[in-house]
Amino acid sequence: MDVALAQFAHRQESISSREISLASISHFDADHVNGFVKLLALYPVDTLLLPYVPLWQRLLALIEQGVPASSPLVGFFLDPGAFLASVGEIRKIIYVPISGPDDLPPPPEPPPVPSGPSSEDGNLAFDEGKPQADGLNDPIVHSHAIRARFLRPGGRIRSAFWEFVPYNDSKWLAGPPAALSAKVSPVAQQLIDAQTESNRETALRALEAIYDATFGNSSKARNRISLFLYSGPVDPEMELGPYFASHPVGLQKKSKRFSQMYTGDGSLKTKREWSEFKRYFGPGDRLARSSIFQVMHHGAKDNWHNGMASFLSPAVSLFCSDPTRKRPHPHADVLRDFWQHHPVQVGTKTGFHLQARLYR
Repeated sequence: MDVALAQFAHRQESISSREISLASISHFDADHVNGFVKLLALYPVDTLLLPYVPLWQRLLALIEQGVPASSPLVGFFLDPGAFLASVGEIRKIIYVPISGPDDLPPPPEPPPVPSGPSSEDGNLAFDEGKPQADGLNDPIVHSHAIRARFLRPGGRIRSAFWEFVPYNDSKWLAGPPAALSAKVSPVAQQLIDAQTESNRETALRALEAIYDATFGNSSKARNRISLFLYSGPVDPEMELGPYFASHPVGLQKKSKRFSQMYTGDGSLKTKREWSEFKRYFGPGDRLARSSIFQVMHHGAKDNWHNGMASFLSPAVSLFCSDPTRKRPHPHADVLRDFWQHHPVQVGTKTGFHLQARLYR
């Protein structure tokens, strides 16, 4: 991780970039967060994108990951934005709400053709919305450390020529049973107000007992929360020019299909998940234009269904996983499905890099 951060710093220096315009965390599992605090020590972040996860669900993730009461990470789960802003410079944090059935992003609009030489200023605009009803009493809304802002359902983040379209598919957890909310809220407040490690430990154990009684002690719900993020040009006529890639890929020069789709630990296993994912990224043919595809949850078969690769037909399939772990990813069935689509292992020793010139 330290080597990767050093390489990133070197690349930033090569383009004289002294800040990160946009950073995104897919969800709150440790393997998707580690290293971010060190990154904040190197560079200020203008905009941080996070999925909105209700407090009760963040606390469930906290307990399932076994974070001790003495750990500073407890503060991350209570108010992730305030925690990260306390360790580095973040100018604004945008939370992505859970997408509803009618919350579709509009098609991208091609920018006006410039009359002369022009340059991109790099400023990002976003479609601002309001907190969801179940989040009005969330600590992140009332944080004094940094103002929480919310993306409008179906909203985008965009610059003059590029757009980022996030998708938060958490409909299956639309809200806990009312009885659970009534039990969790006062204990969560005790955890927020705790001044000593002993008080935090007492509150955590009380929360654990509530969740065990509701979900059982082997709940895997947290693995189904993850932000999807599309990244691509707003002009569908933009073409790929000369490029360099660290691995063989199926990209073609002059192709108009070179957008990226990041999936974190998202699930596309069920018919509902798959159909709504396709529907959400249908406007503007964003899914069809996504040729650089990060395979979900390190290539786990519980997040995938057979035949997905032939439908997506990516030019490169990224498996962000460690094949040396005790239960290694990717699973053979998933790798086999993507075998004809330039699979690339991104692990502890090898990264993936692609640099390209674009034309319009």
